[in-house]
Amino acid sequence: GFYNPSVTIRFTAYDTSAGVQSFTWGYTKETGASAVNHPETLADATVPAVQDPTDKSKFTAEITLTAEELAQYRGYISVVATDTYQNKSNKVVDSGNIIVVDTVTPSISVEYPIEANRVDADNKINYYNKDIQVKFIVTEANFYPEEMQVTITKDGQPIDFDTSDITWGVRDSEDKTIGTFTLAASADHSKDGDYVITVNYKDRSSNEMATYVSETFTIDTIKPVINVI
Repeated sequence: GFYNPSVTIRFTAYDTSAGVQSFTWGYTKETGASAVNHPETLADATVPAVQDPTDKSKFTAEITLTAEELAQYRGYISVVATDTYQNKSNKVVDSGNIIVVDTVTPSISVEYPIEANRVDADNKINYYNKDIQVKFIVTEANFYPEEMQVTITKDGQPIDFDTSDITWGVRDSEDKTIGTFTLAASADHSKDGDYVITVNYKDRSSNEMATYVSETFTIDTIKPVINVI
């Protein structure tokens, strides 16, 4: 479950004799989740139980996990119910349901082999006479590469591009994930042209990245011909 900015969780327990007095709950981070502003655990906290007005054996309580810049969540809840005589239920560990509370907007930077081009400062055109290596660096704790939208145009027209052609690494300790692919030049010059790359991404908690639009990249593999008359 993906949430933004908070998730409300309801506990329910039944006791036909003594009644439920309270719930004691805890949070544990999912193994492998981001370490950036994600607590490993939350200290067990106790909330009072409320008796149902219709079913007197039913007791509930609600808590809310709210994310902020320094507190993001990806993990699961455990809970124990206690009756009025301090009898405790077995601990329920809800590890089968991962809660993600994410308020951080994804960001991207893109790198190119600057040493392989000449930059036209006025028109922001970058010239290549060979393949263009492209590196995406996405900063996002809950990143799903298959959901990133990449559009590439050549001479103003979209070209067929499959995002599965991007090779992705693993998320690092700073929540950065690197993906690489190649805009290939060809010996028959058929790939020559002016390219623009556009990237959009929205995470599953509906945080939307600012659209990235590249400068123009020109692949030109045809040698000039000089005629002297």
